[in-house]
Amino acid sequence: MDDWTNITITHNDADGLVSAAIVDKYLKATQPCASTCVRHFRWNYGNSTVEIEKVLNENPNATIWLTDITLPDEFMAKYADRIMWFDHHKSAIENDKPWKANLKGNYSAITVPFYLGSDDKTPARQVAACELVWLTLFPGTPMPPVVRAIGRYDVWDNTEETFAVHEYLTSLVAGIESDGWGVFDSESFTLTVFSFGTEYQGIVKNGKYKVDAIKQSYARQCRGVACMAYYKGTMFVLGNVGGVNSTYFDSFHPDEGEYIVSFCYRLKHNGVTVSCYNRHGADALSFLKQITKGIAVTSIGGHQGACGCVFPISELEKFLGQFKPVFGEEAVSRVE
Repeated sequence: MDDWTNITITHNDADGLVSAAIVDKYLKATQPCASTCVRHFRWNYGNSTVEIEKVLNENPNATIWLTDITLPDEFMAKYADRIMWFDHHKSAIENDKPWKANLKGNYSAITVPFYLGSDDKTPARQVAACELVWLTLFPGTPMPPVVRAIGRYDVWDNTEETFAVHEYLTSLVAGIESDGWGVFDSESFTLTVFSFGTEYQGIVKNGKYKVDAIKQSYARQCRGVACMAYYKGTMFVLGNVGGVNSTYFDSFHPDEGEYIVSFCYRLKHNGVTVSCYNRHGADALSFLKQITKGIAVTSIGGHQGACGCVFPISELEKFLGQFKPVFGEEAVSRVE
């Protein structure tokens, strides 16, 4: 049995991993033994918590740092008095759960009063987990460019810089040591995140060409599987394509429609996954709930700016059928 004083559990994406790296940096600076007494886990929604709970139960005094994710209610209730919770997902924050009153620390938020851009006068519409963790643990300290770039990417506030940094950083994740169920070597990743110097601009410049190629590829794909749709007076882009960021749709229908909705069948979920993004500050989660009303949704959640849901494939015809009267049988058939 190892003697862990701190255990981090983070979402297994760039925002989550950078969040964990910030916690790691903070603990190493504030706790003498943190370099050897921090255990890190990568976790995704739907994964088992059995192995994690085994470590938690063997280390009953360890503080749990939960970043960019909320685990099942049973887990949260069981370990609440040990959890420092940093989440930015609208669905998790707005749910009224009894365990929230028992948290060791509740630092979750959808937005925070900080600014973007060189003029420091542009307010952020929503905050990413890594930005939230940095602002909480290192208040008053300038946010590293890599943290800001990954944060903006995660909440779909994208530029060529955010895309390039995300592509570079995620290419490194595959090389991080993992034992197959979630642990990662935080030392190497933390050093990588906070060692960007003069090479940062080079990464941005080189990544731009890759990003341009990806956008062009998806633009061609979108032309065959997407169309403009209307729902109760709201125009949006609807496409049968999975894993496509909203910016790629912009190259197909630039700045048209308040929302972007993509869907596809995923074997992992054994059903149809739907992603919804907004373009102009509207509430994507509320819109997604509207267009899936009456659909047997098995899960739904996400940010204000971007969110998703899952429903059985048997519900797909019903989901698409509601749009046929407003933009035609032929368009729906093309999307299907």
